[in-house]
Amino acid sequence: MLNLSLSLSLSLSNLKNIEERIFCNGASLDELAVLYIFYRENGNIQQMRRILHLMEAHTAHAASQLDGCKTVVMRKGEAAFTRQENGFSFSIDSVSAFLARPEGFMHYARLLRLPEVGEVVITTPLAREAADLAAILRLEALRAGKACRVLMPDDPARRAAGSITAQEKQDAAWLEELLECPREIMLSSLMGPCNIRCRFCEQAYEKIPFRKMDFGVFRETVAALPKDRFIKTIITPYMEPLAISDHRDYLEYLLKERPGLNVGFNTNGSHLTREKADMLVDLGLKYIIISMNMPDADSYRWFTGRDYFDRVCAGVRFLHEAKKRAHARFPVVTVQFLKFPPAIGQEEALRDKWLQHADQVWFRN
Repeated sequence: MLNLSLSLSLSLSNLKNIEERIFCNGASLDELAVLYIFYRENGNIQQMRRILHLMEAHTAHAASQLDGCKTVVMRKGEAAFTRQENGFSFSIDSVSAFLARPEGFMHYARLLRLPEVGEVVITTPLAREAADLAAILRLEALRAGKACRVLMPDDPARRAAGSITAQEKQDAAWLEELLECPREIMLSSLMGPCNIRCRFCEQAYEKIPFRKMDFGVFRETVAALPKDRFIKTIITPYMEPLAISDHRDYLEYLLKERPGLNVGFNTNGSHLTREKADMLVDLGLKYIIISMNMPDADSYRWFTGRDYFDRVCAGVRFLHEAKKRAHARFPVVTVQFLKFPPAIGQEEALRDKWLQHADQVWFRN
């Protein structure tokens, strides 16, 4: 059986915990996938359908929210993997060959990591002749946060998929190159002490000296990065970047030279002023994760040793306003909390509050 890289040893306590998180809308797609496999192995068809329904609810708008969304079409036919104008196509001759070939299931799984892929389409003949494989393909797509559907025989989208041409087979080389790229790149251009002391962080207990990468070396490093690849690229991962004036120089150069990369960073948000928010939008930053961690001023002060909660809240709003003024899609703004008292139990309320100003709200272990 195919290894989906999920932990299938689900104790009753873990089962109860995931079900409780489902109740408060806090279960991740990976947790839902684990639960689906657990119910499948125990033959509980009703619960399997319920979990798939929940996963589809998570991903209902995945395709519609992406401009120029790419579709992955899975069909029955002579084995082939091709790039098409509006997406990618797999033709599957046999289940065993698809699972075993290098350009088979592993390529499919890696395709699902691409941000421009928003939907998977499983054609009806494949779903009928290989129901077990279709279930795996559907689960993996939903787990990756992609929309997934099975085409009916008279669906016009199925006819539009067309046949595979020689040109499309040649174009597949482009995707082969893309799939060989790393998923994530970290540039340690600046390192040093942080301006807060979070209780879980090593910086609260040991002194980290300030270090700066030579800018010439930084330019050479940037020149080695792929062009036109939306790879997550983290800049200045070991400090509070917005507290250092040099940060803008490194960030601006990287975004200018590699505008196609998914460039961003984590920040505690205490130095996120209105001017810096405008600057980040103007530069074309792709993402920013603001680690608020605690849900209120008192718990924030206890957790960090600083009275910066209101400043961080204001910074999130500044970014929201800057994006609105510029009619900008980026940066994608994530507000992050810890799965730790007093945030536990307030997940739904915190999501409702902060999704008014941010694109995502995360709860980190």
